[in-house]
Amino acid sequence: MKSITAALRDPAYFSPDEGYEIYQQGAGKYLGIDTRNGTILYVHRIRKGQVDVVALTMNDWTKCEVEGTNIFRLFTQFTDLPRLEIFCPWAERWYDTIGVMRQKQYTNAQAFKQHVHHRL
Repeated sequence: MKSITAALRDPAYFSPDEGYEIYQQGAGKYLGIDTRNGTILYVHRIRKGQVDVVALTMNDWTKCEVEGTNIFRLFTQFTDLPRLEIFCPWAERWYDTIGVMRQKQYTNAQAFKQHVHHRL
């Protein structure tokens, strides 16, 4: 997973600050939020050799929620992946941050999806 996320990092598209990304190795998941570019990257190793990589912008999700203090959920507009869920010690902060991000206008966000497609 780290090789995938490293290949997709680019300051113009996706470069999350410390505290806005988490690798959940045991579950085979990664979630990163780039607050400057308005982009989100979700990587999920489904089984050995099969990995889902999902590039999201602020227009690709419908709502988010926190369960307890450490489970972050993001509901998407994708029928094949309607919900992302990850254990995260910063779930409440992410919830607040992404709500504010939704109100901003990001100019390069759509290009992020093309960037991910070309890099994989």
